[in-house]
Amino acid sequence: MASAGHIRVDRLRQLINRYEAMLDAAHLEELAEARRQRRFLHVGENADGMIRVNGQLDPENGAPLVAAMDAMVNQHFRLKKKAQDAQRSGTVVDTDERSPEQVRADAMGDFARHLLGCDVDVLPHSGAKVVVRMTYEQLMEFATGEASIDGLSATPDAGEAPTCAGAGRHHSAGLGWCLVHG
Repeated sequence: MASAGHIRVDRLRQLINRYEAMLDAAHLEELAEARRQRRFLHVGENADGMIRVNGQLDPENGAPLVAAMDAMVNQHFRLKKKAQDAQRSGTVVDTDERSPEQVRADAMGDFARHLLGCDVDVLPHSGAKVVVRMTYEQLMEFATGEASIDGLSATPDAGEAPTCAGAGRHHSAGLGWCLVHG
């Protein structure tokens, strides 16, 4: 406890929770059940079309998510450092300037697209598709904002329309592109 003044508050809270758990092992199952009862996840759409996610997860569900997101953020910073080192040596490279929060947000989309393309028992095998509707002309103009996403008021961002090379990747990830005539 002498070092409590020298560590972050969230880390101290973790250490206290572990210590309490060791002292009261019989109470652990009650604590786990209480956490499971308090878990929730709200997903909605803001007025500007952004998707809002808010919730709290029990450790059983939250720990894998945190581990995967931390891995994505750590990879981002490793690659960013390599790019910066290459720039210092005179190589022209594009650097990824996303914040850790933006990397996590992009990771959520990556996870969802990956899962939609997987054949696993916990996911529905039908109905889990994102359908983007646009005309052929809109597709050729790379989704200039005229397309719509089923179930949302948002439109796809410019440049999100699949190219011939990327169409298979989008399709296998559960993103369906529907060309509407007229």
